[in-house]
Amino acid sequence: MVHISSVGNNPTIHTPAPVEQASPSRLESHGLSSASAEGNSVGAANSMGGPASLALSSAQVSAPDPLHRRLDSKDIEGFSSAFKSMKSALEKQGIDPDKTLFVSVGRSPQVLCKYMEKAGADVTYLQLSGLSGKSMQSFDTLSDPAQANRNNYFDSAVLSKLNDDTRAIVTIDVGVSGSSNLAAYNEIKNALERLRPNSDVSVKMATVSPFQNIKDDRINSSALEHADNLFKKVPLDENTRGVHRLLKVQYNSIDKELAFTGKYKYENVDKGVPPPEVNQSKLAAIEQLVDQAVDKYGLEPEPTQRSRPDKEFNPMLMFQKDVDAWKQKQSNQAWKEDHPNLSRGIDLAKGLVVAAAGAGAAYLAKQMIDQQNYEA
Repeated sequence: MVHISSVGNNPTIHTPAPVEQASPSRLESHGLSSASAEGNSVGAANSMGGPASLALSSAQVSAPDPLHRRLDSKDIEGFSSAFKSMKSALEKQGIDPDKTLFVSVGRSPQVLCKYMEKAGADVTYLQLSGLSGKSMQSFDTLSDPAQANRNNYFDSAVLSKLNDDTRAIVTIDVGVSGSSNLAAYNEIKNALERLRPNSDVSVKMATVSPFQNIKDDRINSSALEHADNLFKKVPLDENTRGVHRLLKVQYNSIDKELAFTGKYKYENVDKGVPPPEVNQSKLAAIEQLVDQAVDKYGLEPEPTQRSRPDKEFNPMLMFQKDVDAWKQKQSNQAWKEDHPNLSRGIDLAKGLVVAAAGAGAAYLAKQMIDQQNYEA
């Protein structure tokens, strides 16, 4: 079941331009310095050298369009592992995951939550941005109209989605310190107490953050250490390749480009400004991506250990050019899957170019050897 609360204008799809320098770390939004970024890459874009490269030089193929990509087995393993951890943590507290409303906070976790929806979770999408390291103004200090606006928004977006069987609400977000998810958790919990004073529904949260298990003195980890953070009770296993992929993709905000809602600043809630409308093309694209990947890899693939578990895990070691290369690789792969016959022709042409180059090199080498023998 899906619930989406939105009105307004569609967000604009835009294609990122390649940038050579290292991308600003998400740590900087918390007033922290970026970690060193040496020698790590998500993977280089496929080289399509020689004449065959001309077939892939169009803007449609070369531009890493966020809507033109595929989710692979690692992505599904990561989503599945995260959902399993949430469910396990709920069950340890005597809460039935099937009687839980999961709240996707903001844009970043929407792809993960679309997978969870596919896996049977009851999900609603809360548009709320800009709360990193902040909190909304105290409800008691608001004017009467502002109080009414806040009550109406959280009631419409979240509380109205509860049913008689619901026993818990879980806010889901992606972040560094988890502060934005904590703020959303607090607002929903307060709204529940104000508007449903006799409710026995509990409120929990789950923040996807690489710093859940990696300790860093620069990070205020109070939100991650919160008693109601499900990943504190059942942590993600970053030694599996799926979780490793999930943390890297989310830390570098790659999936945010697929978000089907626009950025909705938290200040607009109290002002009564409606959130942006759902971008239906992006919503359909995410649903199609998830459906295709689940059909291909299964709903709950067995987690696979990383090929280099001894290598230090650090999702921050990633240059912008590596992010762009990864997107390019995904876009090229999606294009090849959509055009199998042309793709095979390109691969054949590449093979012929390589074979011709090899034969030419061998011929020149033989000529040089014959010339040397002749002169001797």
